[in-house]
This record gives sequence, C-alpha cells and structure tokens, in this order.
Amino acid sequence: MIDNEFRIVLEAYTQATNDGDIGTAEALLRELDDLVVSSQYERVKTEKIKEWTVG
Repeated sequence: MIDNEFRIVLEAYTQATNDGDIGTAEALLRELDDLVVSSQYERVKTEKIKEWTVG
C-alpha cells in the first residue's frame, strides 16, 4: 500500500518539479517524508511484535 502511494506521490513530485511548480513540489516532498516515516514506524512496530511473540 505505502509503496504504491509512494510511487504516485513521487511521480507527482517529479512532474511538479519539471513544471517549475515549486509550491506543489515542496508540499509533495513533505508528503513523501511523511510516507517514509510512517513506513519506518510500521516496520519497527512489526519487529517489536515479532520479538514479543518469539521472546
């Protein structure tokens, strides 16, 4: 889910940058950052659950 959303936002960011739309590009860059942070949070949460289950 996040991978697909990341690709869509990245493509929109690239297009906005190519079009010279800096405001939109900056907003999309913030969205990309949020997606990366969310993905990392989910990965860490999953690893912790695995540790609790195994440990």
